[in-house]
Amino acid sequence: PQALPLSGRGKGHGSGDEEGGSLRLLRGQETRGYREYISGDSLDLVDWKLSAKYGEMYVREAEGLSGGRPFIVVDLPDRHDAPERDAFDRYALAVNGAVQGSFTKFGSCPLMILSGGDIVTYIPPGAGEKELFQTLAGIRPVERSVHLYRYLDPAMARARIRALKREGADPGGFGESLSRTLSAFGGDGVPVIFRQQVARAMRSSGAASVLLYTTALGDLSHIVQVVQEAQRQGMHVTVRASGPSGAGAVGRMLAAHEAATVEEV
Repeated sequence: PQALPLSGRGKGHGSGDEEGGSLRLLRGQETRGYREYISGDSLDLVDWKLSAKYGEMYVREAEGLSGGRPFIVVDLPDRHDAPERDAFDRYALAVNGAVQGSFTKFGSCPLMILSGGDIVTYIPPGAGEKELFQTLAGIRPVERSVHLYRYLDPAMARARIRALKREGADPGGFGESLSRTLSAFGGDGVPVIFRQQVARAMRSSGAASVLLYTTALGDLSHIVQVVQEAQRQGMHVTVRASGPSGAGAVGRMLAAHEAATVEEV
């Protein structure tokens, strides 16, 4: 799609709500430019004034989201936490639109479908359109076989330990006790197999960014793992969560991860 660059950087047209410092909903991010609307884009991103001027729909593009093809990750909910059918159909439609738009623009679309701490399917960048959409046609809530249940990543544990030490926890107080607990249970562990599998898929995708779709229902520990691994590999992450409550939940959970942008679908 044709991009319309800005003469200078400015804020988007939304309210600019912020959570956790650098983590912002797209409405409040700096706008890099504009591009033609692609099926699956959120209508919240449409610049209606510009669209009326040119007679075509244009959406605002946030700083850092332009560039090469994204690595699209789709999180399937546990069937016990599944949304209503209409809500899931809207979610699936948004996913299909994003994949179609990426394939149309770049000629390929690396895709990973997961549920909890389990990778259901990985489609490499060289796959054809038929394989992609045959896979997407089968997405539905699943019976999750792997759960991470608030898994404490070793890197996060070490960061929290350092923060407690900087704060000068009182000897024998809660801070010192928490620091000892984190050191014993989270400070020196090895990454879970799921994280290692995600790392390999990201490297082989050849993408510079990650576009992650989630219904944001049930335990979301695996979402943190995906975001952390993307950050480790220098990839910007955009998370598109279902509904305002889903976007809010993901935003709060990822508030400490500055390389993540949260949008509502």
